[in-house]
Amino acid sequence: MSATRYLEIAEQLSAEWAAARAAVQELERRFVVRRIQGSGTFVNRRIDYVISRSVPPSWSTTIASAGATPRALVKSVRTIPLPAGLAGRFERPAGSPVHEGRGRTRRTGGHR
Repeated sequence: MSATRYLEIAEQLSAEWAAARAAVQELERRFVVRRIQGSGTFVNRRIDYVISRSVPPSWSTTIASAGATPRALVKSVRTIPLPAGLAGRFERPAGSPVHEGRGRTRRTGGHR
């Protein structure tokens, strides 16, 4: 996004341009918006990630149904006790059951 666009957003919100830039970056970090170089910044569609007894979890299927191309392949998922060193980060007691996923990232079109 150009500095001019950040200035426009900042003016509309009566804020500094740096605050507008930080806000857009935070929205991107939270997957609310996505930036495509040379095209612009776009609001993402909501993605519902459904897991139930009748619907097995599939991140790739969820991403594809939202119109994107999944770039990661899940190899395995297992339930493990939450390590004590991570308990505070997840605001859960140590030993709580959590899911550990293992996978790999696909490389496409020369991107790393």
